[in-house]
Amino acid sequence: MASPWQIECLTYRINSLVAEIQRVSKKDHPYNEPRVVYEALLSVLDGRAKLLKDYVQLFQLPGGERSLQNCYETVARDVAIVAEVFSLVDRVDSARIPFEILRPLSWAARELVRGKYRVVVRLDPIFDYTFMSTRMVFENRGWGADWLKVTQKHKIAHDVLLLGIPSAYAHAILLNALAAHELGHLLFNTQRQQLKDIITLVFRQVFQKHNLKLQDYVARRARGLPGGLTQDAYANESADVYRLALSITMEWCSELYSDLVATRLLGPAYIAAFDRVLIGRWQPTESHPPNDLRRNLMITYFEKNFPQIVANSGELWASLKNGLSESARYVDELWTFGEEVCRSAVAPFTETLTKIVNTPFSEPPEEFSSLISEMQDHIDNLSPPSAVLGEKSMWINSNGFWSMFYAAWYFRLNRARFESFTRRYQWQDSPSDAEDALSNLLLQGLRSLELKFRFKAQKTGMRE
Repeated sequence: MASPWQIECLTYRINSLVAEIQRVSKKDHPYNEPRVVYEALLSVLDGRAKLLKDYVQLFQLPGGERSLQNCYETVARDVAIVAEVFSLVDRVDSARIPFEILRPLSWAARELVRGKYRVVVRLDPIFDYTFMSTRMVFENRGWGADWLKVTQKHKIAHDVLLLGIPSAYAHAILLNALAAHELGHLLFNTQRQQLKDIITLVFRQVFQKHNLKLQDYVARRARGLPGGLTQDAYANESADVYRLALSITMEWCSELYSDLVATRLLGPAYIAAFDRVLIGRWQPTESHPPNDLRRNLMITYFEKNFPQIVANSGELWASLKNGLSESARYVDELWTFGEEVCRSAVAPFTETLTKIVNTPFSEPPEEFSSLISEMQDHIDNLSPPSAVLGEKSMWINSNGFWSMFYAAWYFRLNRARFESFTRRYQWQDSPSDAEDALSNLLLQGLRSLELKFRFKAQKTGMRE
C-alpha cells in the first residue's frame, strides 16, 4: 500500500509542477498554442489532485489498501507524463528557431493529412526529428475531456503538433525535409486500422513462409534457458517470439510507410536529408529497421514509380544511388524476418499512397524538369524559388512546397553549380555560409508560397 509519506511526496510533486507550469505559461510566446497546452495540462493535474485526495479519504481505512494503491500508481504515471509533455512544450520559444517555417509547415500538414493542424517547434538535444500530436497524447491517456474543455474555451479547432528539431540543426532549413517523414507518421495514425490490416496480412504470409526457421529459432532460445529445452519452455518462447515478431513488424512498417510518404513528396531531397542526419548504417532495433534497408527501399520505390524523373536527375540521383548497399546478413533471424516483411509491404503501401498522397513528380517530366531548372536559376541569383511558381501561376499548393525542397537539394548536390555559387558570392572559404544562404532562400520561398496560397484562397473565396 502507498504510505502516507509517498502520498505526501506525490501531492508535493503535483503542486510544484502546477506552480512551474503556471510560471512558464506567463512568459511571452510568439503564438498562443503553448499556453493552450499548458492550460490543458493544468486541468489534468487538477483532476488528478482531486482524485488522489478523494481516494485518501475513502480508502485510507483498513480494507481499502488495494484501491488506494491503484489510484496512487495511476496518478503517479499521469503526473510523470504531464511532466514529460510540459518539458517538450517548454522549449518551443527558443530564439534560435526560425518561426517563419511554422505556418508553411502547418499548411503542408493540413494539405497532406486533410485535417486542422498548427505546428509548433521545440529544440531537442537528440539528433533526430520527431513529431507529436498533442491531442492524441491527451486522448490516449484518457485526458480527452481536459483537452476538449480548454480548446473549446479558446475556440481552437486544430490539433497542436510538436515538431522536434535537433538543436544542432536549428537553422538548417534544408534538413526540415525530414519533417515529411514525421508527417508520414501522422498520416499513418489517421489510417491506422486500414494499414494495420495490411501489415497483419503481410505478417501472416511471411510468418508462414519462415515458419520452419522461426521454429528452429525458438528452439535455440529455449535451449539457452536454465531448464533447457522443455515443452513448457518451447511453448513460452514460441509465444514470446510471435509477439516480438508482430511488434517489430508494426514498428518497422510504420517507419517504412512514413519513409515512402516522404519519398513520394520529396524523392531524392528526402534521401539526401536522411543521409545528412542518419549517417552510416545503423543496426536494426525493435523500433527501427536498419538505415541501409530503409534507404534501399526508398530508392527502389522512387525508381519504379518515377523513372522519368530519375532519368532527368543526372548527377543528383547518381550521387545518392552510389550509396546503395546489398542486403545485410543478420545474426538474429528476427531481423531477416522483419526485412522481408518490409519488402513485402512496399507494394500494398504504394497502392494506398497513390490514392491519397499528391506528389509534384506526377507532373509531365519535361515540364517538371523545366520548372526545377528555373527555380535553381533564381537561387543562383539570390531570389526565392517561389518566384517561378508565382510567375507561372502554378503549384500554389503543397506540391509547390515540396518541389522547392527538391530544387534546393538538387542545387546543393550539384557539385559544379554549388561551387560556382560559393565563388560567385565569395563563400568559397566557408561553404557553410553558402548553404545558410540556400536555406534562407528556401525558407523565404516557402513562406512566400504560403502567403500566395492564402491570397488566392481569399480572392476566390476558397477555404484552406
